[in-house]
Amino acid sequence: MKMRLSYSFLSAWYRGDIDNAIAIYFHNAGKYSEDEEQRMEDGRILHEQVERTINATGMLPDWLSRIPLGRGRAEVKVTPEYDENFTLSGVFDYLDEENGIIYDWKFGTTSSLEWANTWQMPFYFLICEKAGIPVKTARIVRYNQYEKKTDWCVMHNNNSAVDLAVNVIETIGGDARVFFEREGLLDVE
Repeated sequence: MKMRLSYSFLSAWYRGDIDNAIAIYFHNAGKYSEDEEQRMEDGRILHEQVERTINATGMLPDWLSRIPLGRGRAEVKVTPEYDENFTLSGVFDYLDEENGIIYDWKFGTTSSLEWANTWQMPFYFLICEKAGIPVKTARIVRYNQYEKKTDWCVMHNNNSAVDLAVNVIETIGGDARVFFEREGLLDVE
């Protein structure tokens, strides 16, 4: 049976947060502190506001950014096959297929540059490659709702980024798969 890998699942597994990784895998609520729960709820509300504004106007809310969006779709779920062991899963906040751009909205105090140093966008680039979606760049747009400030950065799709994602899948995903097989969790879905 194939195992479904998402960025959220792999990140939790990498941090050693096995209980939350399993909860994410089975679409259950994880265990977080009250402060973490509040931050996640704040981000979810802002994320929904962005999606509603895009769907109604085709533009971002003024408080987020004036970056023009090409014709695309919000909340695009893509789940290509990776190999005989894994299916990849990602939900792009906004996919501009016409211009080959993935947009990702972030909220809170972590800057867009800090987010660019994670392997989320390389993972998304690999998902697009496997799904046959030509993507050139990703734009991470971060809004700090506490300071009312926005910053953003551009990441370019390249072989190094995709190689990083492949390495993450093969190592972290491989480790998770061994655990799931040993515990009989792949048969639970």
